[in-house]
Amino acid sequence: MARTEDKITLPKLDWKTATCEVCGKAFQYFGRVRPHTCKDGDCRYKYKHRIDPHTWASYQPNLFDSTD
Repeated sequence: MARTEDKITLPKLDWKTATCEVCGKAFQYFGRVRPHTCKDGDCRYKYKHRIDPHTWASYQPNLFDSTD
């Protein structure tokens, strides 16, 4: 039989909100140091190697412009 005094409780985590410096999405984290990027692998890679957004393969500003 388990007694109520013997229950294990997890520590309270102090969740904070930060904004990703690459994609701009808000995400939650806990800890002392604020992360610069979200958990997305592409954001971490782009932040680590300091790739300019205009050189990303997905950057196509004139994709849907018509020539008419």
